[in-house]
Amino acid sequence: MNGGLPPAVLLGGEAIAVSACRSLAWSGVRVHALGHVHDPVARSRWCHEFVGIESKAGLIERYLTWLEASGPRDAAILPCDDHGVELIARNRARLEEWGYRPVEGDDEVMLAMLDKDRTYELARTVGVATPRSTSAQTADEALASAETLEYPIGLKPLRSHVFAAHSPHKLMVASDRAGLEAIVGWAFGPGVPMLMTEVIPGPEGAICTYFTYVDDRGQPLFDYTKSKIRQWPKRSGLTCYQVSDWQPEVVEVGRRLVQGIGLRGIAAPEFKLDPRDGQWKLIECNHRFTGSIDLTRHCGIDVARIAYDRLAGRPLNVPESYRTGVTQWNPIEDIRALLDYRRDGELTVPRWIASVARRQHFPMMRLDDPMPTVASLSHKVSRAVARLRRAQG
Repeated sequence: MNGGLPPAVLLGGEAIAVSACRSLAWSGVRVHALGHVHDPVARSRWCHEFVGIESKAGLIERYLTWLEASGPRDAAILPCDDHGVELIARNRARLEEWGYRPVEGDDEVMLAMLDKDRTYELARTVGVATPRSTSAQTADEALASAETLEYPIGLKPLRSHVFAAHSPHKLMVASDRAGLEAIVGWAFGPGVPMLMTEVIPGPEGAICTYFTYVDDRGQPLFDYTKSKIRQWPKRSGLTCYQVSDWQPEVVEVGRRLVQGIGLRGIAAPEFKLDPRDGQWKLIECNHRFTGSIDLTRHCGIDVARIAYDRLAGRPLNVPESYRTGVTQWNPIEDIRALLDYRRDGELTVPRWIASVARRQHFPMMRLDDPMPTVASLSHKVSRAVARLRRAQG
Protein backbone atom coordinates (compact mmCIF):
# COMPACT_ATOMS: atom_id res chain seq x y z
CA MET A 1 0.00 0.00 0.00
CA ASN A 2 2.76 2.47 0.88
CA GLY A 3 5.16 1.43 -1.88
CA GLY A 4 7.92 0.46 0.54
CA LEU A 5 8.04 3.87 2.20
CA PRO A 6 9.57 3.96 5.68
CA PRO A 7 6.94 4.45 8.41
CA ALA A 8 6.97 7.55 10.59
CA VAL A 9 6.90 7.92 14.37
CA LEU A 10 5.59 11.23 15.76
CA LEU A 11 6.67 12.19 19.28
CA GLY A 12 4.12 14.19 21.31
CA GLY A 13 2.64 17.40 20.04
CA GLU A 14 -1.10 17.18 20.71
CA ALA A 15 -2.79 19.15 17.87
CA ILE A 16 0.56 19.60 16.13
CA ALA A 17 0.78 15.84 15.63
CA VAL A 18 -2.65 15.77 13.98
CA SER A 19 -1.50 17.99 11.12
CA ALA A 20 1.81 16.14 10.70
CA CYS A 21 -0.01 12.77 10.76
CA ARG A 22 -2.41 13.82 8.02
CA SER A 23 0.31 15.23 5.79
CA LEU A 24 2.37 12.07 5.97
CA ALA A 25 -0.54 9.63 5.69
CA TRP A 26 -1.90 11.44 2.62
CA SER A 27 1.39 10.72 0.89
CA GLY A 28 1.17 7.01 1.70
CA VAL A 29 3.23 6.89 4.91
CA ARG A 30 2.12 4.66 7.79
CA VAL A 31 2.09 6.86 10.91
CA HIS A 32 2.65 5.79 14.52
CA ALA A 33 2.11 8.48 17.18
CA LEU A 34 3.27 8.59 20.79
CA GLY A 35 1.80 11.02 23.29
CA HIS A 36 -0.50 11.67 26.22
CA VAL A 37 -3.59 9.47 26.35
CA HIS A 38 -5.83 12.47 25.58
CA ASP A 39 -3.86 13.71 22.56
CA PRO A 40 -6.33 14.24 19.68
CA VAL A 41 -4.10 12.47 17.14
CA ALA A 42 -5.21 9.23 18.81
CA ARG A 43 -8.63 9.71 17.20
CA SER A 44 -7.44 10.59 13.71
CA ARG A 45 -8.46 8.16 10.96
CA TRP A 46 -4.97 8.65 9.50
CA CYS A 47 -3.08 7.45 12.58
CA HIS A 48 -2.13 3.79 12.10
CA GLU A 49 -1.14 3.29 15.75
CA PHE A 50 -1.27 5.48 18.83
CA VAL A 51 0.69 4.76 22.02
CA GLY A 52 -0.77 6.66 24.96
CA ILE A 53 1.17 7.64 28.08
CA GLU A 54 -0.77 8.59 31.24
CA SER A 55 1.70 11.11 32.66
CA LYS A 56 4.59 13.24 31.43
CA ALA A 57 6.72 12.03 34.34
CA GLY A 58 9.29 9.66 32.85
CA LEU A 59 7.92 10.30 29.38
CA ILE A 60 11.22 10.06 27.49
CA GLU A 61 12.19 6.81 29.18
CA ARG A 62 8.83 5.24 28.32
CA TYR A 63 9.09 6.41 24.71
CA LEU A 64 12.53 4.80 24.49
CA THR A 65 11.26 1.56 25.99
CA TRP A 66 8.56 1.34 23.33
CA LEU A 67 10.93 2.30 20.52
CA GLU A 68 13.39 -0.40 21.56
CA ALA A 69 10.85 -3.15 22.07
CA SER A 70 7.93 -2.44 19.75
CA GLY A 71 8.57 0.42 17.37
CA PRO A 72 8.56 -0.04 13.57
CA ARG A 73 12.17 -0.35 12.44
CA ASP A 74 13.45 1.94 9.67
CA ALA A 75 10.90 4.57 10.74
CA ALA A 76 11.56 8.30 10.49
CA ILE A 77 11.29 9.83 13.98
CA LEU A 78 9.88 13.36 14.00
CA PRO A 79 9.44 15.55 17.11
CA CYS A 80 6.20 17.47 17.64
CA ASP A 81 7.11 18.76 21.10
CA ASP A 82 10.22 19.55 23.14
CA HIS A 83 10.31 16.15 24.85
CA GLY A 84 10.72 14.66 21.39
CA VAL A 85 13.56 17.05 20.58
CA GLU A 86 15.37 16.11 23.80
CA LEU A 87 14.82 12.39 23.23
CA ILE A 88 16.42 12.54 19.78
CA ALA A 89 19.26 14.87 20.74
CA ARG A 90 20.34 12.70 23.69
CA ASN A 91 19.78 9.31 22.03
CA ARG A 92 20.54 9.71 18.32
CA ALA A 93 23.25 7.03 18.22
CA ARG A 94 21.07 4.56 20.10
CA LEU A 95 18.08 5.23 17.83
CA GLU A 96 20.21 4.71 14.74
CA GLU A 97 21.62 1.50 16.22
CA TRP A 98 18.04 0.25 16.68
CA GLY A 99 17.40 0.95 12.99
CA TYR A 100 15.56 4.31 13.11
CA ARG A 101 16.01 7.53 11.13
CA PRO A 102 15.88 10.38 13.68
CA VAL A 103 15.14 13.87 12.38
CA GLU A 104 18.03 15.87 11.00
CA GLY A 105 19.83 18.13 13.45
CA ASP A 106 23.00 19.06 15.31
CA ASP A 107 22.35 17.53 18.72
CA GLU A 108 24.21 20.22 20.67
CA VAL A 109 22.22 22.95 18.95
CA MET A 110 18.98 21.03 19.49
CA LEU A 111 19.67 20.89 23.23
CA ALA A 112 20.72 24.55 23.28
CA MET A 113 17.38 25.58 21.77
CA LEU A 114 15.65 23.85 24.71
CA ASP A 115 17.55 26.08 27.15
CA LYS A 116 16.38 29.67 26.71
CA ASP A 117 19.45 31.15 28.40
CA ARG A 118 21.75 29.23 26.06
CA THR A 119 19.55 30.16 23.08
CA TYR A 120 20.00 33.86 23.84
CA GLU A 121 23.72 33.42 24.41
CA LEU A 122 24.20 31.79 20.99
CA ALA A 123 21.99 34.39 19.30
CA ARG A 124 24.06 37.26 20.63
CA THR A 125 27.30 35.66 19.40
CA VAL A 126 25.99 35.80 15.80
CA GLY A 127 24.65 39.34 16.04
CA VAL A 128 20.97 38.60 16.69
CA ALA A 129 19.42 40.91 19.26
CA THR A 130 17.59 39.57 22.33
CA PRO A 131 15.76 41.25 25.22
CA ARG A 132 17.91 42.17 28.21
CA SER A 133 17.90 39.11 30.41
CA THR A 134 19.47 37.16 33.22
CA SER A 135 18.84 33.75 34.74
CA ALA A 136 17.97 32.71 38.27
CA GLN A 137 18.08 29.38 40.08
CA THR A 138 16.01 30.37 43.14
CA ALA A 139 13.37 32.86 44.23
CA ASP A 140 15.92 34.88 46.24
CA GLU A 141 18.26 35.01 43.27
CA ALA A 142 15.40 36.19 41.04
CA LEU A 143 14.53 39.05 43.39
CA ALA A 144 18.17 40.12 43.53
CA SER A 145 18.61 39.86 39.76
CA ALA A 146 15.53 42.03 39.16
CA GLU A 147 17.55 45.04 40.30
CA THR A 148 19.46 44.89 36.99
CA LEU A 149 16.31 44.92 34.82
CA GLU A 150 13.42 47.27 34.14
CA TYR A 151 9.78 46.33 34.74
CA PRO A 152 7.71 44.72 33.39
CA ILE A 153 9.80 41.58 33.80
CA GLY A 154 8.91 38.23 32.30
CA LEU A 155 9.88 34.89 33.82
CA LYS A 156 10.23 31.90 31.49
CA PRO A 157 11.29 28.41 32.54
CA LEU A 158 14.70 27.68 31.03
CA ARG A 159 13.36 24.24 30.11
CA SER A 160 9.68 24.88 29.47
CA HIS A 161 8.80 21.27 28.62
CA VAL A 162 10.05 20.17 32.07
CA PHE A 163 8.18 23.00 33.83
CA ALA A 164 5.00 22.13 31.87
CA ALA A 165 4.63 18.94 33.91
CA HIS A 166 3.96 21.19 36.94
CA SER A 167 2.32 24.29 35.47
CA PRO A 168 0.78 25.41 32.14
CA HIS A 169 2.40 28.86 32.30
CA LYS A 170 4.97 29.60 29.58
CA LEU A 171 5.53 33.23 30.59
CA MET A 172 4.79 34.96 33.88
CA VAL A 173 4.85 38.77 33.84
CA ALA A 174 5.46 41.03 36.84
CA SER A 175 4.71 44.74 36.47
CA ASP A 176 6.40 45.68 39.74
CA ARG A 177 8.34 44.32 42.72
CA ALA A 178 5.21 43.15 44.54
CA GLY A 179 4.06 41.26 41.48
CA LEU A 180 7.45 39.60 41.13
CA GLU A 181 7.46 38.54 44.78
CA ALA A 182 4.06 36.91 44.28
CA ILE A 183 5.21 35.01 41.19
CA VAL A 184 8.52 33.72 42.55
CA GLY A 185 6.69 32.51 45.64
CA TRP A 186 5.41 29.56 43.59
CA ALA A 187 7.25 29.59 40.25
CA PHE A 188 10.47 28.09 41.63
CA GLY A 189 8.61 25.31 43.45
CA PRO A 190 9.23 22.69 40.72
CA GLY A 191 12.97 23.45 40.85
CA VAL A 192 13.26 24.63 37.25
CA PRO A 193 15.58 27.65 36.75
CA MET A 194 14.07 30.75 35.17
CA LEU A 195 15.10 33.17 32.46
CA MET A 196 14.22 36.72 33.49
CA THR A 197 13.73 39.15 30.62
CA GLU A 198 12.59 42.69 30.12
CA VAL A 199 9.26 42.48 28.30
CA ILE A 200 9.43 44.11 24.88
CA PRO A 201 6.59 46.67 24.63
CA GLY A 202 4.09 46.61 21.84
CA PRO A 203 1.14 44.52 20.64
CA GLU A 204 1.08 40.84 19.71
CA GLY A 205 0.97 41.91 16.05
CA ALA A 206 4.65 42.87 16.40
CA ILE A 207 5.54 39.18 16.91
CA CYS A 208 6.65 37.33 13.79
CA THR A 209 8.00 33.80 13.28
CA TYR A 210 10.44 32.70 10.60
CA PHE A 211 10.15 29.12 9.36
CA THR A 212 12.62 27.12 7.32
CA TYR A 213 14.34 23.76 6.96
CA VAL A 214 18.15 23.89 6.94
CA ASP A 215 19.86 21.16 4.92
CA ASP A 216 23.14 19.39 5.70
CA ARG A 217 25.09 22.12 3.86
CA GLY A 218 23.63 24.79 6.11
CA GLN A 219 21.31 26.19 3.42
CA PRO A 220 17.69 27.13 4.24
CA LEU A 221 15.43 25.30 1.77
CA PHE A 222 12.70 27.97 1.94
CA ASP A 223 11.83 31.22 3.71
CA TYR A 224 8.41 31.75 5.30
CA THR A 225 7.01 34.16 7.88
CA LYS A 226 3.77 34.45 9.80
CA SER A 227 2.64 37.02 12.36
CA LYS A 228 0.46 36.84 15.42
CA ILE A 229 -2.78 38.77 15.53
CA ARG A 230 -3.86 37.72 19.01
CA GLN A 231 -2.89 35.23 21.69
CA TRP A 232 -4.50 33.92 24.85
CA PRO A 233 -3.80 34.58 27.62
CA LYS A 234 -2.81 38.03 26.45
CA ARG A 235 0.97 38.67 26.57
CA SER A 236 1.81 35.21 27.84
CA GLY A 237 -0.17 32.57 25.98
CA LEU A 238 -0.43 30.60 22.78
CA THR A 239 -1.40 32.06 19.43
CA CYS A 240 -5.14 31.95 18.78
CA TYR A 241 -5.22 34.06 15.58
CA GLN A 242 -2.37 34.39 13.07
CA VAL A 243 -1.69 35.27 9.45
CA SER A 244 0.91 34.31 6.86
CA ASP A 245 2.86 37.27 5.51
CA TRP A 246 6.23 38.25 4.09
CA GLN A 247 8.57 40.10 6.45
CA PRO A 248 11.94 40.46 4.70
CA GLU A 249 13.66 41.86 7.81
CA VAL A 250 12.55 38.81 9.79
CA VAL A 251 13.79 36.53 7.01
CA GLU A 252 17.17 38.26 7.15
CA VAL A 253 17.57 37.98 10.94
CA GLY A 254 16.13 34.45 10.93
CA ARG A 255 18.66 33.29 8.34
CA ARG A 256 21.45 34.97 10.28
CA LEU A 257 20.44 33.05 13.40
CA VAL A 258 20.01 29.56 11.97
CA GLN A 259 23.07 29.69 9.76
CA GLY A 260 25.24 31.42 12.34
CA ILE A 261 24.61 28.92 15.14
CA GLY A 262 24.88 25.87 12.86
CA LEU A 263 21.28 24.73 13.15
CA ARG A 264 20.20 21.85 10.91
CA GLY A 265 16.70 20.62 10.14
CA ILE A 266 13.43 22.20 11.30
CA ALA A 267 13.74 25.81 12.48
CA ALA A 268 11.08 28.21 13.78
CA PRO A 269 12.61 31.22 15.58
CA GLU A 270 10.14 33.82 16.88
CA PHE A 271 10.98 37.54 16.99
CA LYS A 272 9.35 40.71 18.26
CA LEU A 273 9.95 44.19 16.89
CA ASP A 274 11.18 46.47 19.68
CA PRO A 275 9.75 49.98 19.05
CA ARG A 276 12.45 51.52 21.23
CA ASP A 277 15.33 50.70 18.87
CA GLY A 278 13.65 49.22 15.78
CA GLN A 279 15.34 45.82 16.15
CA TRP A 280 13.74 42.42 15.71
CA LYS A 281 14.63 40.59 18.93
CA LEU A 282 14.61 36.84 19.42
CA ILE A 283 11.93 35.49 21.76
CA GLU A 284 12.58 31.76 21.31
CA CYS A 285 13.59 29.22 18.69
CA ASN A 286 11.59 26.02 18.24
CA HIS A 287 13.58 23.17 16.69
CA ARG A 288 10.50 21.09 15.74
CA PHE A 289 7.04 21.29 14.23
CA THR A 290 4.88 23.98 15.88
CA GLY A 291 1.22 24.93 16.18
CA SER A 292 1.53 26.79 12.87
CA ILE A 293 2.38 23.69 10.84
CA ASP A 294 -1.18 23.45 9.50
CA LEU A 295 -1.21 27.11 8.47
CA THR A 296 2.12 26.66 6.70
CA ARG A 297 0.70 23.69 4.76
CA HIS A 298 -2.38 25.69 3.73
CA CYS A 299 -0.01 28.32 2.37
CA GLY A 300 1.73 25.73 0.16
CA ILE A 301 4.71 24.56 2.25
CA ASP A 302 4.33 21.14 3.87
CA VAL A 303 7.05 21.13 6.53
CA ALA A 304 6.19 17.63 7.75
CA ARG A 305 6.59 16.22 4.25
CA ILE A 306 9.88 18.04 3.73
CA ALA A 307 11.32 16.70 7.00
CA TYR A 308 10.14 13.17 6.22
CA ASP A 309 11.30 13.22 2.59
CA ARG A 310 14.77 14.31 3.70
CA LEU A 311 15.02 11.24 5.95
CA ALA A 312 13.46 8.88 3.41
CA GLY A 313 15.67 10.07 0.56
CA ARG A 314 12.65 11.11 -1.52
CA PRO A 315 12.57 14.05 -3.95
CA LEU A 316 11.64 17.26 -2.16
CA ASN A 317 8.64 19.40 -3.03
CA VAL A 318 9.73 22.87 -1.91
CA PRO A 319 7.79 25.65 -3.68
CA GLU A 320 9.50 28.90 -4.58
CA SER A 321 6.63 30.98 -3.15
CA TYR A 322 3.63 30.63 -0.84
CA ARG A 323 0.26 32.24 -0.19
CA THR A 324 0.26 35.26 2.11
CA GLY A 325 -2.75 36.67 3.92
CA VAL A 326 -3.93 33.20 4.96
CA THR A 327 -5.26 33.08 8.53
CA GLN A 328 -5.60 30.36 11.14
CA TRP A 329 -8.16 30.93 13.86
CA ASN A 330 -8.85 29.12 17.12
CA PRO A 331 -12.31 30.52 17.97
CA ILE A 332 -12.63 29.27 21.56
CA GLU A 333 -9.32 30.73 22.72
CA ASP A 334 -9.87 33.88 20.63
CA ILE A 335 -13.18 34.58 22.36
CA ARG A 336 -11.31 34.35 25.65
CA ALA A 337 -8.68 36.69 24.22
CA LEU A 338 -11.41 39.14 23.21
CA LEU A 339 -12.41 39.45 26.87
CA ASP A 340 -8.82 40.33 27.83
CA TYR A 341 -8.33 42.86 25.02
CA ARG A 342 -11.76 44.40 25.57
CA ARG A 343 -11.09 44.77 29.30
CA ASP A 344 -7.90 46.71 28.51
CA GLY A 345 -9.64 48.92 25.94
CA GLU A 346 -7.67 47.49 23.01
CA LEU A 347 -10.52 45.81 21.14
CA THR A 348 -14.29 46.14 20.78
CA VAL A 349 -16.75 43.41 19.85
CA PRO A 350 -17.54 45.01 16.43
CA ARG A 351 -13.83 45.30 15.62
CA TRP A 352 -13.27 41.70 16.71
CA ILE A 353 -16.12 40.50 14.48
CA ALA A 354 -14.70 42.47 11.55
CA SER A 355 -11.26 40.94 12.11
CA VAL A 356 -12.52 37.34 11.88
CA ALA A 357 -15.21 37.84 9.23
CA ARG A 358 -13.23 36.23 6.44
CA ARG A 359 -12.39 32.78 5.15
CA GLN A 360 -10.69 30.96 8.02
CA HIS A 361 -8.62 27.86 8.55
CA PHE A 362 -9.06 26.09 11.87
CA PRO A 363 -6.46 23.98 13.68
CA MET A 364 -7.33 20.27 13.34
CA MET A 365 -10.88 20.78 12.06
CA ARG A 366 -11.68 18.75 8.92
CA LEU A 367 -15.00 17.24 7.87
CA ASP A 368 -13.25 14.10 6.58
CA ASP A 369 -11.42 13.60 9.90
CA PRO A 370 -13.63 15.15 12.59
CA MET A 371 -12.79 13.01 15.61
CA PRO A 372 -9.58 14.80 16.71
CA THR A 373 -11.60 18.01 17.06
CA VAL A 374 -14.45 16.20 18.83
CA ALA A 375 -12.00 14.53 21.22
CA SER A 376 -10.19 17.80 21.95
CA LEU A 377 -13.43 19.70 22.68
CA SER A 378 -14.73 16.84 24.84
CA HIS A 379 -11.54 16.83 26.92
CA LYS A 380 -11.66 20.62 27.37
CA VAL A 381 -15.29 20.46 28.54
CA SER A 382 -14.45 17.66 30.98
CA ARG A 383 -11.60 19.69 32.46
CA ALA A 384 -13.80 22.79 32.75
CA VAL A 385 -16.50 20.82 34.56
CA ALA A 386 -13.90 19.33 36.91
CA ARG A 387 -12.53 22.82 37.73
CA LEU A 388 -16.06 24.09 38.40
CA ARG A 389 -16.78 21.21 40.76
CA ARG A 390 -13.54 21.80 42.65
CA ALA A 391 -14.39 25.50 42.97
CA GLN A 392 -17.82 24.65 44.39
CA GLY A 393 -16.39 22.55 47.08
